Amino acid sequence: MTALMNRSATAPKETKAHRAILRVLEEDHAPLAETELRSRLLQRGVRVNKTTIYRQLAGLKERGAVKEVDFGDGKKRFESNDGEHHHHLVCTKCKSVDEVQLPGELVRLEKAISKNKKFKILDHALEFFGLCVNCK
Repeated sequence: MTALMNRSATAPKETKAHRAILRVLEEDHAPLAETELRSRLLQRGVRVNKTTIYRQLAGLKERGAVKEVDFGDGKKRFESNDGEHHHHLVCTKCKSVDEVQLPGELVRLEKAISKNKKFKILDHALEFFGLCVNCK
């Protein structure tokens, strides 16, 4: 069987755009919306249309290479899935985003919820909204 036949229907092709999208998401430490991602790609001299970006992101998400992040504002954002679970601090004024890790207590709380509610937790998302040091 050829490598092409082994590919899933939505698996992104290893194109210049594919590599550039992964590189931008790996280097940027904030989740990016499609328009922000396209802007970063243009800065690097890579012209990619909206449809191609979404197709690549869907395939990368399916493979687990990127994660979708929702800040509750209707915009889909994406970030590299580096394996480190983290949360976000989102400034409601300037829209800056910072990563924060909550080890220990949150893990214990999640296990307790799972046990007490007899609910198998597969994942969770926790975002904090407020004002960054520059905006308060």
